[in-house]
Amino acid sequence: MIRKAWIIGSAGLLLFAAALTAQSAREAEIRLAVESRHQVRRGEKLSPETTARLERLQQERRQRSEEFVKANPPRDSLGLTPLLDLGKGTYQGEEGGLYPGGLFLPPAAHLKAGVDAGRRIAPIDGKIVLLSIGMSNTTQSFQVFLEQAAKDPFRNPPVTIVDGALGGHSAEVTADPQSGYWEVVDDRLRQAEATRQQVQAVWMKQAFQEPSRPFPTEARAFYGYLHQNLRLLRDRFENLQIVYLSSRTYGGYARSSLNPEPHAYESGFAVKWLIADQIAGKLPARPWLAWGPYLWADGVKPRVDGLAYAGQDFTEDGTHPSASGREKVARQLLSFLKTDPTARPWFVKPAAPKTFTYKTAGECQIRADVYRLPGDEVRPGIFWIHGGALIMGSRTGINPVQLERYLAAGYVVVSIDYRLAPEVKLPAILDDLRDAWAWTGAKAATEFRIDPSRIAVVGHSAGGYLTLMSGFALQPRPRALVSFYGYGDIAGDWYSRPDPFYSKMPAVPKEEAYRVVGGRVVSESAGGDQRGRFYLYSRQNGLWPLAVAGLDPHQNPKAFDPFCPERNVTGQYPPALLLHGDNDTDVPYEQSVRMARELERRGVEHQLITIPGGPHGFDRNLRDPVVAASFDQVLEFLGRRLSPTRPLEPQAPAGS
Repeated sequence: MIRKAWIIGSAGLLLFAAALTAQSAREAEIRLAVESRHQVRRGEKLSPETTARLERLQQERRQRSEEFVKANPPRDSLGLTPLLDLGKGTYQGEEGGLYPGGLFLPPAAHLKAGVDAGRRIAPIDGKIVLLSIGMSNTTQSFQVFLEQAAKDPFRNPPVTIVDGALGGHSAEVTADPQSGYWEVVDDRLRQAEATRQQVQAVWMKQAFQEPSRPFPTEARAFYGYLHQNLRLLRDRFENLQIVYLSSRTYGGYARSSLNPEPHAYESGFAVKWLIADQIAGKLPARPWLAWGPYLWADGVKPRVDGLAYAGQDFTEDGTHPSASGREKVARQLLSFLKTDPTARPWFVKPAAPKTFTYKTAGECQIRADVYRLPGDEVRPGIFWIHGGALIMGSRTGINPVQLERYLAAGYVVVSIDYRLAPEVKLPAILDDLRDAWAWTGAKAATEFRIDPSRIAVVGHSAGGYLTLMSGFALQPRPRALVSFYGYGDIAGDWYSRPDPFYSKMPAVPKEEAYRVVGGRVVSESAGGDQRGRFYLYSRQNGLWPLAVAGLDPHQNPKAFDPFCPERNVTGQYPPALLLHGDNDTDVPYEQSVRMARELERRGVEHQLITIPGGPHGFDRNLRDPVVAASFDQVLEFLGRRLSPTRPLEPQAPAGS
């Protein structure tokens, strides 16, 4: 019954059968060449007839390649749009995107299934095996990935990475269960002291050789080969939970007919169709299928996340990656596994902090977490401030992917708590901010090995507001500021009048709102403690400034002067990077625009990065290539001003 579940539908089977018929001669040649190699590997001697036939086939392939190059000289760009960027646009009638509907992320239900699959991955006899499947391009890049992952401080120790890819073994070869390829895979597992039962995740990057027919014929044939490969994987590896699929890189520099354009580009549709079939329930639910890193870019033309390929990223044949090309793919794969929510639970070892109490106010202990990778060298620091409207949240809310990027770039991260409103008011919160800053400075050089002259403040939402406050309220001033969707004016109508967005939600009664606050003073709140109900009540009634600052901006607007960053910018204000989505329904995008305008007026170095269509909290999703590119700009901004001692890990944009 399991095997029957993998049979292609009748229409697809007819198409695939036709493709097989047309390609049978080509397949026979390829299989002969590959299996002859395996004969030699096993110590068997080739017959004179086989040797002569191989020489003839090699000569015919050289001739085809020469003819191909004459008709198709290498090109820096084709004018094609990567599926990642194409979205709902079309290519020859086929919609773009990586998933149905032109999406670059899986639909919610499919993503949930993938997260569940990722959580099921756990050590079996001490190991979690990640296996690569593919051909020469795959193994060449995967070997570099192996080196990078071995040095990565965040790789989960039980993860054992095995390169099962093998040159010359394209999809039509590995689709054959009798191929010697699978003997090699078993050998490599044994060399890694691993078993088939321990394989729980696979990265498959495949292609097939010498495609020549117009779209979608070759792509449909490739779909069939991928389908057969997946059935074999399922049958061979009983505990396999996830298969991540990638299609080819750019083929426009090809100097042979092995896998040129536009077929390299079009192979992405075969991967998309396969995943779409599982989403539609046409394929078994296990193993869970999804895109790994999407690797195609239009030559030198950067796609939305900045990935591009130059001629030097390939060897002389224009098809196989050079050292720089291998590095690009390996970085994409490592970044994917460290950011994707289905991979992080099993691939990543979370960073562990040291927790300190930096201040006690009455019975309230106020804490800070300090994160640092091993090493005694003095490093720059990031002073991180959580959001939550000054009413909720805690130091533990730092995005783990962003934290790892900071640490890997060479920073020490200090994440602070502060007392929360409405039990205390804004002046007390600012006292905590100053005390945490002073405590960090006092401990920096000796205990944390931080250079106190190279510390930036980074915050999100209300933490972004406190970040902007720190530009004039802290001494010594921070070296730089990064505000994610922060705000410079807390007395404006956006906070002091009933909010149109929140007013559409069911009204929170006053009694309910005050039932969740007003007790003992707290400096951190858990996700389920309902303090958000008080925040919603305050926004629905325009009471946030009164609840948090204890002041009414309509009766005493000047009293807010000390608490509004945009009213306190001078020429001594630190360089600032502002990031904001222009579809933010919590903190108006205009808040960052106004702050940038004031920084410009005062001659302060600054930059405003706008995320088109970005909501509040847009940076939670670093799989979004636009978001990933914006975070790269954050690291670049900090690097110019703090000069990290050493980048511990090369990182790539997280486009996939």
